[in-house]
Amino acid sequence: MMLPSGMCQNRHRLNQLLVKIITQFLTIFALCFTTLSYAAPPKGWWAAQSDEYQIGVDKSDPEKPAAFIEAIVPAPEQFIALNQTISANDYRDKRVRRRGMIKTKDVASWAGFWLRADDGKNKVVAFDNMQRRGLSGTSDWTTAEIVLDIPSEAEKLSLGLILDRKGKVWMRGLTFEVVDDSVPVTAPKMTDLPSTPANLDFKE
Repeated sequence: MMLPSGMCQNRHRLNQLLVKIITQFLTIFALCFTTLSYAAPPKGWWAAQSDEYQIGVDKSDPEKPAAFIEAIVPAPEQFIALNQTISANDYRDKRVRRRGMIKTKDVASWAGFWLRADDGKNKVVAFDNMQRRGLSGTSDWTTAEIVLDIPSEAEKLSLGLILDRKGKVWMRGLTFEVVDDSVPVTAPKMTDLPSTPANLDFKE
């Protein structure tokens, strides 16, 4: 049975529209799949799941690959950290230095390293991060480090890279080593704190 020419034309247009819709759907699906695959942390590292950040490895320089964290929403509600946890067995009663290169782009708050020691009950027994000396804005590759004394009761060490809110940060060339007492710790000492509260009436 022959269909009227008008109906044939309508069916042809409908088929073209369906093909266009399916093509767009498959394109979006492929892009989402690519993003999710690219967002996996590097081997040996982990991060909390978040739909506000992307984590991956930048291999634009094959000789110097760099891990990165990037905010993928305009205003993330919380920070994120790319982490690694190791045993403290080889580092108890020693001073350790965690050093590497950091680069930033449009970081609104701060980005930097962190290092923490926990005891067998997951109580924090030593800690430092770069919040007070972190990198912000856009900066080229900069050497950064944390030097921390690891107490005898430490059972595990956690270390990583933090990005607080908007921007992108890279890290590469990482080292983790024991150093002697000639290398100063980077965490503020208790003696550096004021002895009494200040400006309690908010008049200053």
